[in-house]
Amino acid sequence: MLKLFHRLKRIPKQKLIAYSLIGLIVLIGIGLIIWGIRSGKIKPRAQTACQSGQICNTASVTYDGLGSPIESNTVITTLLSGATLNFTIQLQGRTNHSTNNTVLKVFPVGQTNPVLERNDLSTDSAGHGTIVLTDLSSGNYDFKLKAPNNLTRARTNVAIVDPLSIDFGTLKTGDLDSNDIINGLDFSRMNAKWFQADPNADLNQDGIVNGLDFALMNSNWFAQGE
Repeated sequence: MLKLFHRLKRIPKQKLIAYSLIGLIVLIGIGLIIWGIRSGKIKPRAQTACQSGQICNTASVTYDGLGSPIESNTVITTLLSGATLNFTIQLQGRTNHSTNNTVLKVFPVGQTNPVLERNDLSTDSAGHGTIVLTDLSSGNYDFKLKAPNNLTRARTNVAIVDPLSIDFGTLKTGDLDSNDIINGLDFSRMNAKWFQADPNADLNQDGIVNGLDFALMNSNWFAQGE
């Protein structure tokens, strides 16, 4: 410190004043930057673009004349252009697993209002079907599928990828009135078609409504959809 003091004494007075002024200006500048950040006058640059298939968050803050925030945090969500879902089902009591007018609903995880719903899906004899999912943000969802005369099956907390494959497993049969529970109302409909070739009440699709179909229904008595 003593050597530094002697060196400073050797510096010409004019240079010492100039150095002092420069140092003072730097300190004032640093102080202004700190004040601007703390008061909100200086704001961070927001992210300008999102990559496809991602959710991007930006902070948008407005300040009043005293520097207090009056608005904050706006979330911007990027939607997926489309993801192919390949799904598989098995229909209880049948060897031919083809369907028409199968319903698929997609929900945010744990919620009850679907963000996507289709009621025109079909499957081939092996129970395979395909749909393109659109207007969904990246993330996880609950999927529910219901085929005619069968109870709803669910697959929950599924991450959206492209392509996406979901096996819904075996769908329980016997829901003839499509209220997602199997009970006496369904049996009444079956009984009205007894020994007839009715495609709706003929659960095993062997060409006639009889005790085999009732046995299938009875095995799921009071079962409900997921």
